[in-house]
Amino acid sequence: MRIRITHMAHAICCVALVVTCLWLPTKSEAIPAWSRKYDMDCSSCHFGSTNRLTKFGRDFLWRGQRTPDATNIDDAEDLSWWQYMSFASKFRFEQSPDETPETRFDVEALSIYSGGPLYENFSYFFEIYLHERGKAATSGGGQLDTAVRSKLAEAYLQYNSNPQGENYWFARAGSYTPRIIHTASTGGRVSISRPRILNDNVGGGNLFTPRDRFYGVAFGFKTKENLFGEFGITNGGGGNARPNIAENNEMKDIWGSLEFLFDEFGSSFGVYGYSGEFPVTGPPAFGDEFTRFGVMASLVRDNFEVSGGWFSGQNDLAAGGSRNPHGYYLEAAFLASPTTAFYGRYDFFDPDLSPEITGGAIGLSYRLNKVGRMVFEQTWSKVSGGATTNKFTFELNWMF
Repeated sequence: MRIRITHMAHAICCVALVVTCLWLPTKSEAIPAWSRKYDMDCSSCHFGSTNRLTKFGRDFLWRGQRTPDATNIDDAEDLSWWQYMSFASKFRFEQSPDETPETRFDVEALSIYSGGPLYENFSYFFEIYLHERGKAATSGGGQLDTAVRSKLAEAYLQYNSNPQGENYWFARAGSYTPRIIHTASTGGRVSISRPRILNDNVGGGNLFTPRDRFYGVAFGFKTKENLFGEFGITNGGGGNARPNIAENNEMKDIWGSLEFLFDEFGSSFGVYGYSGEFPVTGPPAFGDEFTRFGVMASLVRDNFEVSGGWFSGQNDLAAGGSRNPHGYYLEAAFLASPTTAFYGRYDFFDPDLSPEITGGAIGLSYRLNKVGRMVFEQTWSKVSGGATTNKFTFELNWMF
């Protein structure tokens, strides 16, 4: 039976939920395992109720999910698994009047997070999805995703030359996301949905997206002046759009980033570059040598943040020549309380192979006491010359 919700009822429910959120208690926790280990409040690492990282949160991530004075596994007198491991799930309700079915309930994911210091200079992190809802679409000419799948998201071992210092260099190996992309889109973002220029592939058989997780190695550094650099060598891109796939060409891709945090709140400016080759299966089959270049910036204060990014690139065509995909996003978030944030984003994406796409999102995020958070988000998308599509999403993300 299809459930139909009128616009008036929808609006009344949203207003009631917003009012309820603003009156609920305000104490909250960070990712539970790290909150338990370090006795930190959520706002230490995250901007209010969102997943956006604060300056302290970035430093915590860069050091390897550890504080400068973190104890190692063999130093902790009260070491327990719950100081290193958390479980999480995302329950969603979606209303898509432009699609079929119009409404649906869904458990989008069930996952395990684990990470922190091991011995002296070593730390680790992994995120594994025991269950994830796949996409039922052949995005960019790629393979059809399975309806339900398990997936290794990230898993790496990290070495830090000076975990307690202000200056250090590091190396990590495994499955990972570039830190600058993680902060902007993969994990540290404000909204549920991600900016199109970071999350969508450009078509033509090349499934690479800037927010892909890579298999490879990365090297970097951080200075006391808050300059952060990271560079990596990886297998070919495209793993984000499909279940983990084997590399089937000899060339390895390279990427690099530089980012500078220029005030006490963690406002930043950064650049990112990627050069690689994607083996398009065709027809016709060919090696798409492609590049991506991006600039990202943010302005952060106690109760608001404004950020954005611009990306451009080049892709080869099977018949010869090239094309130049490009796009940008702008977003902002405002804290109505320590646990309640309103946010919005605008997207522009031109794959240079199909019509331009504009869209965006507006939403409300509320962090639940020691449980997780819930988010109400309205997204829209318009293909040039076509109709506007809309989707409303409610997500309940619980963790322990």
